[in-house]
Amino acid sequence: MKAREIVLWVVLIVLGVFIWNLVSARYGRRAAEVPYSELLARVDAGQIRSVIITGGQVRATTKAGETFESRAPSGYGNLIPRLLAKDVEVEIKEPQTAPWMTALYICGLATVPLITLIVVVLVLRQLRLLNARIDRLVGGQRPPEQP
Repeated sequence: MKAREIVLWVVLIVLGVFIWNLVSARYGRRAAEVPYSELLARVDAGQIRSVIITGGQVRATTKAGETFESRAPSGYGNLIPRLLAKDVEVEIKEPQTAPWMTALYICGLATVPLITLIVVVLVLRQLRLLNARIDRLVGGQRPPEQP
């Protein structure tokens, strides 16, 4: 295998993994989304066993085992005191981003011009080689140019 073929396969594999992660994160299986008012109503009714708050996202588990998600307002309003008053287990997590995905985004954006330049150079080189082959096939004779 030539070096160009290896580079091409590596680029295609990285691009495939990138697209797979992007699509699976966006369209993956998620818990049902309910309005914030319904979350508060279920808390007040004593139906919630535990919640995990990540950024503005609230993932709640009912005492029946059902899981759902809701968006909390910034600062969480009076959500935390209500949860604690109803003896709900509260866990707060920092929002996570995959560090390798962030690096891939940055490296990808930084290398797009370089990759474009390399592709253009390779295409021009192939055209020059093709032109040389055509010249050899026709015996190096070209039709006279029209004035």
